[in-house]
Amino acid sequence: MLESRTLQPQAEHGRAVTVVAADADPLARIGLRALLEQTSEWQWLGHIEEARAVLLTVSRLRPDVVLLDSAWDCDSTLVQALYTHFPQLSVVILTRPRHQRTQDYQRNARNAGAVATIARDERPAELVSQLQRAVADTPVPSAYAG
Repeated sequence: MLESRTLQPQAEHGRAVTVVAADADPLARIGLRALLEQTSEWQWLGHIEEARAVLLTVSRLRPDVVLLDSAWDCDSTLVQALYTHFPQLSVVILTRPRHQRTQDYQRNARNAGAVATIARDERPAELVSQLQRAVADTPVPSAYAG
């Protein structure tokens, strides 16, 4: 069973979509921040440098979206934990090449609660476009699905 969750752009709901990046690579975090801060549609709340800090940081910052490095969650257990504790959170996986090529990885991430998987090496404009589509109107697994 799927339930729909919608995050509208700033103009429609009065505030920017808040984002946290969970990624060990400082260059990736810097690049994501610079990219998203180019528009008022997104508000950068910060980053997470260690996988073990993801749940605590999300609990403290309460972002709308977490951009999660696929290397930190090869089996989608972190996505599942995020979805279980924060069902309104949109988790977007930024996939590394070894995960981009496997439909099993992408299917497992979606089934665990990720709203999208986007290639980390995507062109910047395309990455933002895919991120916008992912959070605009995404069906996610219901916590009550059997």
